[in-house]
This record gives sequence, C-alpha cells and structure tokens, in this order.
Amino acid sequence: MSPCVRVLLLTSICSALLSGATAAAPATLTDDRAVRGSEISVRVDTALTSYDVVKIILEREGQSFSLPATVDSGGYLVSAKVPSDIPYGEYVVSVLGHDHRYTAASKLSVLPVGFTKVTLAPFGPNSWSSYIQFLPNPAQSQGNPIPARMLRITLNGTGFLTDTPADNVVLIDGARVNISWDGCSSLPGATRQAPAPQQIHGEVKSPDQIILCGVPAPAGNQMQIAAGYGDWMSPAQTLQITSTSRAVSIAGALCVTLFIAAIPWAVLRFGAGPGASRTLLLDAHTGRYSLYRFQFYDWSLTTVFAYTYVLLSRAGVSGGGFPAVTNGVLVLLGISGATAMVSAIVTTRGTPQLKFVPSVADFITIDGRVAIDRLQFFLWTVLASGIYLLVLLRSEVIADLPSPPVWLLVLTGVSSAGYIAGKTLRGMVEARTDEPVKNVLADPTFRNLEVLRAERERQEEAQFNRNLPDTFLLRSFEWKDVRFFEEGRYTFARRVNVLLGKNGYGKSLLLRTLAAVIQSSVENSALLFPVEQANGKSGHETGSPLLTLTVERNGKEEKTVRDPVYFNVTAGKIPLLAIPDARFVNRSVHGITPSSVPSKLSRNGSRNFLTQEPFDNVIKDLLVKLGLDYYERNRSFDQPLFRLIEKVVRDLTEDEKFAFFSISRGEDTAFEILVKTAGNEDRPLAIQNASQGTLSVLAIFGLIYTFLQSLRPNLRPDALLSAAAIVIIDELDAHLHPRWQQKIMGLLTATFPNVQFIVSAHSPLIVAGCDRNEVAVLRRDAAADRFVLEPIERDFLGIDAAELYRLVFDIEDVDRLYLEYSAKASSGALEKVVSEIGRLEKKSNRAPDEEATLDRLWQEQRLIEKAAKVRDRKLADDARGAQVERLQSEIDRLNGILAKQKGKLNL
Repeated sequence: MSPCVRVLLLTSICSALLSGATAAAPATLTDDRAVRGSEISVRVDTALTSYDVVKIILEREGQSFSLPATVDSGGYLVSAKVPSDIPYGEYVVSVLGHDHRYTAASKLSVLPVGFTKVTLAPFGPNSWSSYIQFLPNPAQSQGNPIPARMLRITLNGTGFLTDTPADNVVLIDGARVNISWDGCSSLPGATRQAPAPQQIHGEVKSPDQIILCGVPAPAGNQMQIAAGYGDWMSPAQTLQITSTSRAVSIAGALCVTLFIAAIPWAVLRFGAGPGASRTLLLDAHTGRYSLYRFQFYDWSLTTVFAYTYVLLSRAGVSGGGFPAVTNGVLVLLGISGATAMVSAIVTTRGTPQLKFVPSVADFITIDGRVAIDRLQFFLWTVLASGIYLLVLLRSEVIADLPSPPVWLLVLTGVSSAGYIAGKTLRGMVEARTDEPVKNVLADPTFRNLEVLRAERERQEEAQFNRNLPDTFLLRSFEWKDVRFFEEGRYTFARRVNVLLGKNGYGKSLLLRTLAAVIQSSVENSALLFPVEQANGKSGHETGSPLLTLTVERNGKEEKTVRDPVYFNVTAGKIPLLAIPDARFVNRSVHGITPSSVPSKLSRNGSRNFLTQEPFDNVIKDLLVKLGLDYYERNRSFDQPLFRLIEKVVRDLTEDEKFAFFSISRGEDTAFEILVKTAGNEDRPLAIQNASQGTLSVLAIFGLIYTFLQSLRPNLRPDALLSAAAIVIIDELDAHLHPRWQQKIMGLLTATFPNVQFIVSAHSPLIVAGCDRNEVAVLRRDAAADRFVLEPIERDFLGIDAAELYRLVFDIEDVDRLYLEYSAKASSGALEKVVSEIGRLEKKSNRAPDEEATLDRLWQEQRLIEKAAKVRDRKLADDARGAQVERLQSEIDRLNGILAKQKGKLNL
C-alpha cells in the first residue's frame, strides 16, 4: 500500500469516528411539553455560531418535521417554533448544525391547550341505535343497491377536542377509523334509488361527548372502541350490538323488583293468614298506615330496580360486570333507614291512636285532618324517587348506580327532618293531654256518653282487626289488691294449663276475669275489683287493684294493664274461644234452627262465657253450620269437620260404629241431624238426643275447629288443625265418663298441637299426663279467708289416682270409717264390743232396744275387725316396701363395688 493511500485511509477513519462522536453529542430540552405555535428550546454542549445553518428535527412514527432554528449569542441554546398543524403526540427532538446531529435524551410532548387525560365511559342502552342505509352496489350492472345496518354511537368521556375535531382519534377493534367531522346532520339521504357511499361521520358535542354516525355494524355484534388523540388513547370499552334495549332492561328490572317485593307479602299472606300482608305498611302502635315504612320500602325497591336495571344494561350492552353502589345512593338509603328508626322510637313513646279501619289517607292525615309534615314528606318521597328513576333512565352511561344529585339528597334530608319534628311535637302534645282524657273516661258522668262509647268501639274494632293476623301466646296473668284472691301470678305453659280447685273456690271467676282482660272487656274485667273501685272510684283502704296480662305477639312481649281508672289497650282485643261448662242443647226440640243473632266466633268466641248467656245458642249455630256445609258440599259427609268429629268420638268412646247418618231440612228451615252408634245402629237418633258426653265432646272439638277456620279462612283443612289460637274451657271433665276424661286432654293437644289450652277440672284423670308447670291449684287460706293460687312444679306422668287425689285435691286414700275403726282396733275397743255382744246374747228375752243394740254391736265388730285387717295389710306392705328399699340400696352398693373392681381389672 502506497503512503498516499495509507494517509487517505487514516483520514477517513478519523473523520468517521469524529462524525460519529459528534452525532451522539448530548442535547437537553428546556421543557418537554409544548403546544402548537409555541417556542421550544434545546441546549447543546458544543457551541454553534449564527453563521451555521441550524435546524430542529421532530420525528414520530415515520413523520419528520424540520424547523428553522436560531442560536443565542452564546451558541449553546437553539430555539424554534412548533408548527400550528403538527399532529399531537410525543416526538424525538434533534438539533442539526455544523453538519452534526445533537439528539435530546427525552421526548417532546405536543399537547393541546388545557390538556386533559382522555377517558371513555362504559356504554349504556341509550348509547347506540341502528338504522338501514343503502350503499352503492360495487357491480352496478348486476342489481340494486345493498342495504347495510349502520350504527349511531354516542361516546361519553372526558378530554375530547372541540376546537380541532379532526385531531380526535377513534379506534374500533384496534384500528383507526377515518371520520368526516361534518356532523351527523350532514348525512346524505340514502335511499334505494339514490344510495350513498359508506362514510363515518362525527361531531364533537362537548369535551365529554362525541357522536358518530354511519358506523358499520360488526359481524359478531361486538366491538372494542377507544378514543383520544396523538399518543394518548383511552382504555377500550366493549359495545355489544344485541337485541337488548332500554325497554328490555326496564322490563327485567321491574320483574325482579316485583318478585323481591312479593317475598315478604307472600310470607305474611300464606304464613300468618289473610290480611297479614297489609301489616307491611301498618304501624303496630297506632293502627295507621305508616309513612316512614312507606318511604323505607319505596327507596329500597327503587334501589333494587336501579341496581337491576344497571346490571342488565351492562350485561346486554357493555359486556357485563357488577355495578358499584355509589356513595350518594348509600347516603339516600341511610337517610331513609335513619328516618324509619327514629320515627319508630318516637311512635312507640307516644299514645296509641287506633283508627277504625286503616286507610290510604293515613299517609297525609291525622284523625281525618291533613298534617302538613306528613303531606310534604309523602309528596317529596314519591317525587324524589321519581326524579332519581328519571335520572337513571335518561343516563347514556351505564357503569355504576348513578349518584343522586346533591340537591336531591339535601331536600330529602330536610323533608325527613320536618317529618320527624312534626311527629315528635305531636307526641309531646298527646302525652300532655293523655291524663285528662283518662280522667274523663274514668268519670261516671262522662263514661256513658255516646261519643265516648262510639270512640271506644272504634278503637276496639281497630285493635281487633290489627290482631287477627298475628299469633298470640299467653305468658302470665297477675293480680293484686283484688277481692277473694291473695296477690298472685298465673304463669302459662305453651301447651296445657289445668286449673284445679274445689267447688266455690273461684275457678270460673278467675277464668272469666282472664278472658275479659284478653278481650279488653271493660265491664267484665272489673269482676274482682272491690265494689267501691269497680266504677273507677279510689279507695285507699283497700289498696289499688291491678290486673296485668302479659302476652307474646309474634314472639314479642306486650302487656295489658287494667286498674280501676284506666284500661291500657296496648295489646287490644285478642281473638279467644271460651267454652263454659254447660254444653248442651234443648233435647225436646225436634229440629235445629240457628240462634236469633248468630255471631262470628273469631270476634265473639268468648261473649257467652263472659256474659254467662245460654251457650246452647252457640252449639245450635255449630250444628246449623254442619247442616249448611252438608248441603253446600253436595250432601257429603266427606268433609274435614265431619271427619274430625267422627274420629274424636270414636277414639273417646271406642265406638267404631259412630257416624253421621243423614241430615235433612224441613219446611221451617230446621235441620235434623241423625247419627248412629253401636247401640242404635239400626235406628239412628237425633244428634241432640245423644249422650250428654257425646254432645260435650262434639261441641268442644267442633267449636275449636270452627274458631280456627274463622281466624284463618284461607288455610287448607290439613293446615288449619296446626293453626295457633288461645282456648279456655271451663270444667273440661263435666259430663264425661272417666275413660273419656283420661283421653280428652291428650286428644285435644294431638288434634290441635299449636292451640294454647287453659282449662279447669275436678277429675284427677284430666291432670294425669300433664308436664311440669302445667297444673295449678286454687286453695283456701282459712286465716285470711281468701284463695291462693299454687302452681305445681312437677309432672304427672305415670302417677296413680291415689297420689293425684292426695297431692292435688287434698284427699287422702282412706275414708272416714277406716280412720275411725282403725283407731278403735288399736285402742282395745274390740274386746269391749265382743264382751257386750256376749252379754246380750246370753239373755233369752231381749227387749226391742236390746235387739237394736245387738245389731249395732255386730256391725261395729265387723268394721273394727276389717279395719284391723286393712291396717295390718298396710303395715305389712309398708314393711315389705321398706325391705325392698333396703335390698335395692344394698344391690346398688354392691353394683358400685363391682364396677370399681372391673375398672381396676381394665387398668
């Protein structure tokens, strides 16, 4: 290689190295953000002169922009102006000078004025619609224009450019679409005769909304859409083009809401009986339709509808997913729940104001007068929920539950506060005026006034209607400072309560007073009050009489208090069936006709017991009901009540032949009911001529079944026997054979397992089989000349009659003669009797009085000798019993030793 060539090669290598080093020379942007038309500056580390041709190069995605630049006096700061038409995005910045390139380490972001991050909201049912557009046929000679399904899509989000719409970029399924930003109104009227070419048109309505038209419907009915500009694109949102529309989402949400609303209604309707479902809106304390309950249910169901609507809309339009509950909705539900809780507390502290029949007018009135606080609360509740639903249905963005406007939340809170304030003030006024009302009611001068009587009847009717669907259970009945009885408490068992006592000890009186308090009967509940206090007068010398009834309503305790001045009607009139001891009908009457004033058992099931009116009218009405059922059901005895009576009588009497034979009706509408039994199978007899025990059993079981039927008319017959109720039966054992007495209590509880029975009786066979705390005895305190209730805290399973008589009825298992002659046998009286008999027998001529004396002595000798034998047998039995106990004790001791030995062997 020649020297010249070597010099040229070395020069080239050095030049190349110098050139590469210069190209990599560092440069720094003074600001990495710029807007169109603004000036950018780049600092280089090699001084440039103004004589050099200097440029700033911007490069992005294959695009390059060369900007004439100027150099400051020092030669290190190069400046240029950003073009006004440059696309937005991030650019690599280089300075070209001295034939060298200086590249900045960071990129330059060309942004619009007031740059905002671009977002795109999820699509909703209102976000799109479709239409048909005719497109030109590519082969004009082969046919008509092509119909195509086009979409009108609304993009909602943030950061859209309004000043330069063309800078907005829309990606569909990852590809940028060409958009003519001339607005949807400029679409040509494409018809079959004048088709228009396919073109997507767009319009930027605001920085938050873009409308696109002419978007081709995708083949798979789903597309991914993103929006933005430059290098700043939003995350893609899914748009499903399906048959799901706003109407479909509304219908689905409405169905779900109605289903959820029907659940508590169905539970009350079919679980607690007819009429119970209205208690959803009924205030248990006032008997009115509750406004705070209405608001709570209204907002709860509104929220359920809104959530379901958004859920279905997202599933059908934006690909699904569970929406979030916004804070505004939680605040709204919190206001509703707090209003309900505070209102319930205020209501229970006020005075009950029970109306005759609850009415829809209760939502805006109090005692027939419009209450401003209730009116505004009711109207605003309806209006606010309507406004929220309108906001929901008009929303084009379906992502989460829309938050209510702030002004709606504020006004809802103000309305609730006004309602609570009005309720509180009204309760304070009622509390101040309550005592004077009590005094007026207690004054005999005013008690009989028609207006007060009518008002009391209206209250009783409202209380009774409110109580009908509820389930009640007696818990206790207390009394103090009353006539005849010492202060006491009768605690009731859930199943059976047997009240025992001798005749004249006040069993029926106590049961009638209990029934009167259960039924809120002012007159009959004062039977135990001293005469001077029964009419509301005070009497300090006799104390302050008080009756307190504790009941359980649907598992919650309530109290009813009766004193001489006031009858607290918290629980109100509770449905009750009370059956007296006289359970018979006039046997001399051939036919059976209804009573002159038949009454419904659900309401008047205890009237005859309280007023002591003839009970045969109630039994006659029961028999008439049997006749009517027979004729209304195609003259068939295959009915629940007939089958029940036949089964009960057969079980008690062990007479498998007992059955209804026929029912006929005479011209005077009287029924003749014939039955047959084992004793008169060939010649049926009228039912009123059956034995008194049979009639008594028929009345008890028939009336209980009819009572349950009147309480729960819509229950099926098989479910009716399991219905709950309270039944009082006075002297259950009256007219019944001992074998029947032994069975009837068990048969009652087996037939009606959820009925709470309170019965009085004399026979120990009624008590046999009772459990702990199911038996109480009335005894007489001779010192105080008053009666005392004594609960028996033991069961009576397997107990014999002798022990029952001794424990319950205070009757020993020996009679007076045995005690007398057993004592004579022990005192040596037998020898004297035998001696006197011997003396009289030796006389050959005895006077008539001596013959009578001899007969008496022979009888006395016989009784003394028998009493001695019985005594000896008892002593022997006792000795054997004691010996058995000793042997059993020894056996138990030996078994214990044996068990210990076995344990040691196992070890």
